[in-house]
Amino acid sequence: MFVCERVYSQKIGSGPILSCDSERSGDGIAIVIGIDIENAFNSLPWKTIRRALSDRGVPDYLRRIVDSYLSDRFVEYQVMDGTTVRRRMEAEVPQGSVLGPLLWNLTFDSTLRIDREPGCHIICYADDTLIIATEEDVGVAAHAGIQTARVLRQIKRLGLKSERKTEAVIFHGRLKPDNLPSILVGNSRIKLGKSMKYLGIFIDSRWSFTDHFAYVESKVAKVTRALGRLMPNWRGPGENKRQLFAKVVQSVLFYGAPVWSDAFMASKRAQRSLR
Repeated sequence: MFVCERVYSQKIGSGPILSCDSERSGDGIAIVIGIDIENAFNSLPWKTIRRALSDRGVPDYLRRIVDSYLSDRFVEYQVMDGTTVRRRMEAEVPQGSVLGPLLWNLTFDSTLRIDREPGCHIICYADDTLIIATEEDVGVAAHAGIQTARVLRQIKRLGLKSERKTEAVIFHGRLKPDNLPSILVGNSRIKLGKSMKYLGIFIDSRWSFTDHFAYVESKVAKVTRALGRLMPNWRGPGENKRQLFAKVVQSVLFYGAPVWSDAFMASKRAQRSLR
C-alpha cells in the first residue's frame, strides 16, 4: 500500500515548499490531482466572505469592521474610445495586508471540510489545492474522481472558477499497474501525466525530479542571460554586482532544496547539468 506519512510546508528562500515523505510498499498506488483556481484572490465574492465570517461565529463588531472595508469601493478605467467607466467592486480579498490571507483561509476552509472518500486527503496552500487518493489497486481512480467532483462543486459554491488545466500524476510501488486508471469528473476525463508543478516544484511519479532539474536548468540560463544584458548598464562587473548576480542565481537553483536534494545527490546527470 502507498502511504503518505506526513505533509508539511516549509519556508525556503522566498517561497513555500511542500514536502511529502512517502513510504511505498507492496503494489499500492496513489493519485495526486492538482486544481488551479482562476484568478483566485481577485475573484472571491464579498458576500461569500461575509457568510463565512458569520458561519464561523466572528463577533458582530469585527464583522462590521470588515464589512465597512468591503463596501462602497469602485474601480475606474478608460475604455478604447477614451471614456471613463466606473464599476462597483464586489469581489477580491484585501491584498498587501495580513487581512487578505486571513479572510481567504476563513472562507476557503470549507473546501477542507467536505466529506472524504476512503483513502482521500485534501491539501491546500493558499489557492493551490491538491487531492491525494491512495489505494491498493486501480480502484483508487473512482475515489479520486468522486473526491475531485466534490471539491470542484464546493469551489463553485464559493463563487470561484477552477481552470480547465487540472493535472494528475500517479505514484506506484515496486510494480507499475498494467492498466493505468482513468479519472472521470462528470463527463470530463483527467489525463494522467508524468509530472506536475506544485508550489514551484515539478513532482514526478518516480520522485526523481528529472523534470524539475530540467526546468531549473532552463530558468537559470534565462536569468543569467537577462542579468548579463543588464551588466553594461551597471558600468561593468564589480564585487557587489557579482555577489548580487550569484545570490539571484542561487535563489533559483536552491528553491525547495530540502524536497529534491536526495534525488539530486543520487543523479550524476542532474549534478552535471546544474554544475
